[in-house]
Amino acid sequence: MNAPELHHARPVKPGASAGETIPGERSHCARHLRRLAEFSRALQSAGTLAEALRRFDEHLPCLFHTTGGAIYLFESGSPPLRRVCAWGHAPLPPASSGTALRALPASNDPGRKRRGAVWLPLQVNGEVDGLLGLACAAAEADALMRSAYTAATVAQIALEIGNMKSRDALREQSIRDPLTGLYNRRYLEESLRRELLRAVRLTRRRAGLGVLMIDVDHFKRFNDEHGHEAGDLVLAAIGSRLRRVVRASDIASRFGGEEFVVVLPEVTPARALVRAEQVRSAVEALRLVHHGEPLPPVTVSVGAAMYPHHGDSVESLLRAADHALYGAKRDGRNQVRCVTAEELHDTGSRLGATAESAVRAHSGSA
Repeated sequence: MNAPELHHARPVKPGASAGETIPGERSHCARHLRRLAEFSRALQSAGTLAEALRRFDEHLPCLFHTTGGAIYLFESGSPPLRRVCAWGHAPLPPASSGTALRALPASNDPGRKRRGAVWLPLQVNGEVDGLLGLACAAAEADALMRSAYTAATVAQIALEIGNMKSRDALREQSIRDPLTGLYNRRYLEESLRRELLRAVRLTRRRAGLGVLMIDVDHFKRFNDEHGHEAGDLVLAAIGSRLRRVVRASDIASRFGGEEFVVVLPEVTPARALVRAEQVRSAVEALRLVHHGEPLPPVTVSVGAAMYPHHGDSVESLLRAADHALYGAKRDGRNQVRCVTAEELHDTGSRLGATAESAVRAHSGSA
């Protein structure tokens, strides 16, 4: 695809404010305002910032008639800028440090030329969320930066990004358990239902959907002996360890109390057991200190169930994983168990089949 033709940005009159245009600009501004309105409407259906950014790819080339452009958002870590949108001959990001970039230009000097591009801060209420880069020739940079067309579009983009980030933050608060940082039970059940529908659509039957039910061994006794503050420390540490162990596509949640659930999309039964053992051993390796005193080792029991082998609904899969967890507890704790289809049909049994590579009883456990 050829890059869009470069049009000269139309400057404001000398001495005029950023919002004033010369008479010949009225029809041009009217067209641009219509495009901005279409852009804003397109973003209204976006539920998250990620969805909104996909719509940026569709609309920004029409809003900026340059040879290319890109949007970079600030993030913690290195590098400080992440490209989230690009079109045409997208400019490379500025080479300055994140701290210097956040201090980009005051309103009377709204851009910076670098490597054949103009860089404009995406700023709302004094907070710079990112940079918009527009590829242009050096001779056109000043006109582009002083254009009311550019100023209005940059302001709209910054506002939309700020709004979406705020929505994402509120949504995160509503679906996260505050103690562990994991997803809460409501989000788990919604996600498990969604992943089940997705698993049904998959044609590959060798990979299914795994569910791990995890319970802290002797947690009530631990709380009685060491206090609820130490117990909360344990739960928070397990949450942190789970976030390190699971894949990006997995869904780790606090199910309630000292119980956790991990959903494993697109795994085989054998692989689900391997992942369960990784969780068990990761928790066993924890070494925690509370008020300067070391806490005793903590272990978990893990029950595993699979779609389509052990259930085809949220309720049946969680029930099957709970059957397996009960078996792991009954047989000594600190181990992984997977329920079998035969045992699920036997209503009088709640035992699971031992996962051969997962049985490592913790010394001293009941």
